[in-house]
Amino acid sequence: MEPRKHRTWKDAFELVKEEIEALLRADPFQSAIGILHELQRRYPGQFAGKLKRTLQRRVQAWREQNILDSPTKIPSLRELLPKQTKAGQIEEVHTAC
Repeated sequence: MEPRKHRTWKDAFELVKEEIEALLRADPFQSAIGILHELQRRYPGQFAGKLKRTLQRRVQAWREQNILDSPTKIPSLRELLPKQTKAGQIEEVHTAC
C-alpha cells in the first residue's frame, strides 16, 4: 500500500498560521508550548493540549526555513563537536570565529 500524500484531517492551525509566524518573528526561540498556551489564551477551547506535537513540528520547520538557512546561523552542538571517523579517530573541526 502506498503512503498517503494528502492530509486526512483539517489543519488545526490553518486559521492562525500568520499569528504563529508573527510570534516566531518576534521571538524565534520561544517554545512551541509557549505559543500553544498563547493561542489557548486568545482562543479558549479551540486548541487542545494534544496539538502540542503538531505545533512543535510546525515551529521546527519554520526555524529550519527562516533561521538555519540565514547567514547569521547559530551552529548546533552537533556541528561544533568533533566528528569521529569509522576507525574511531576524531577529526579536527575548524570553525570561523
